[in-house]
Amino acid sequence: MKGVKVLTKAKVNGNTRTLAMVLKSERELLSANKEQELEIHRLKLMLEVKNKEVSGVQLKDLCLKQIEEIRSLKNSILFRDTMNSQLQELLEQQGSVLNQAKQLIPTLQRQVTSLTGQLQYFADDLAETLVA
Repeated sequence: MKGVKVLTKAKVNGNTRTLAMVLKSERELLSANKEQELEIHRLKLMLEVKNKEVSGVQLKDLCLKQIEEIRSLKNSILFRDTMNSQLQELLEQQGSVLNQAKQLIPTLQRQVTSLTGQLQYFADDLAETLVA
């Protein structure tokens, strides 16, 4: 009984209670308090159990999500191999087309130059015909 003054008699509503009655009431209150503390402790334990269950469910959900991500990544890797072979084929085709273009460009440039010269010749010939 910290900080509690011991009373031999206490007056309540004009009645006098004896020390024994006060002590009895105090014991009842302490007993009720102890019961409430035990109930609080029990409820805290239940809360911890429920929190662990919730954590377990969340952990399970997280694991399931990670399993799905792993499957997705595996599929991506397998698909990537297929895509890589397709891209390699396309790259080879484009390389072949590029080589053909490199061979054709000088020939086409010579033809364009020749045709330009012919057009110039015809233009000059036409100009002379129109003047005459």
